[in-house]
Amino acid sequence: MNLLLSFLLLTVVAAPLSYRYPEILVTDFEVTPGYLGSKPEVWGSGYPFSGQLTSYSSDFQPRYLHTGSSSFKLVNSPRAKENWGSMSMNLGPILDAKTEPLTVRPLDVSQYKYFSFWIRGKNGGERFNVILRDGHSKSYLPTVKYTPDDNTATTNWRRIDIPLSRVSKFSEKYEKRSIDLTKLVVVGIEFGDSIGNRRGDTLFIDDLSFRKD
Repeated sequence: MNLLLSFLLLTVVAAPLSYRYPEILVTDFEVTPGYLGSKPEVWGSGYPFSGQLTSYSSDFQPRYLHTGSSSFKLVNSPRAKENWGSMSMNLGPILDAKTEPLTVRPLDVSQYKYFSFWIRGKNGGERFNVILRDGHSKSYLPTVKYTPDDNTATTNWRRIDIPLSRVSKFSEKYEKRSIDLTKLVVVGIEFGDSIGNRRGDTLFIDDLSFRKD
């Protein structure tokens, strides 16, 4: 084996597995930042109890992990003044921190069929919505908010598949336009009182990806 071929093989093996055909792995919460160069951020009533759950967390239980050794906990905080809460993740690194909203390298997901993630509730009955924003948005509000057909968590892990072809048709459009799936910059989960959760309600999410099948 020549030196160049050895180098190429080592490079492929060592590279982060952010693209695992037929999917783009956004995050499994095992590394920070995630595979696309960003980390999850929590807003509104997500403070101060939401965050990464690991075996070192005081409330750790193995059933709160879907795969690996970490997941992400979303808590509708009893202390928060806001009645809304969300977690969001950029889909690329920040290119310009002086703009509002921040300029993020967009991700083209137009050839993908689903945005998928795994979710479970602490007690069951917790609700969630999905939010997405593209690079044309003029504010931090999501371009669209999508309510899955079954947006109520159970105490078992369940994969949620959001059909990207339906996102523009069956969603709340904050900017009164269709979302541009060739320039997606943010995905996230909404979990506050505003969608029917009680204070203290807790969700766990893991393994966010874009899938072709």
